[in-house]
Amino acid sequence: MAAVRRKGKIAFILPGTFDGEEQVTVKKGVAPDDVWSVVEELGRECFVKVTGRMVESKIAGLGREILPDEIEVVAPSPPPPMDLYGG
Repeated sequence: MAAVRRKGKIAFILPGTFDGEEQVTVKKGVAPDDVWSVVEELGRECFVKVTGRMVESKIAGLGREILPDEIEVVAPSPPPPMDLYGG
């Protein structure tokens, strides 16, 4: 996973794929509660499986975003001992 950005009641997960960097958009109150719970615990190097709908988006880098129904952590990753990403 490339990045997880949380901003209040919305979170963006940016997993790297063969096409580039997809955008998974999770909105609290819209996505299932268990999806939001997973997002709150995600680390930067976790491997995840996302199931949901892909919709067009004028804001997302590839012109589409995924609205998840389910997010499963396939391989968790502890945080690195130092910040490797400068943020």
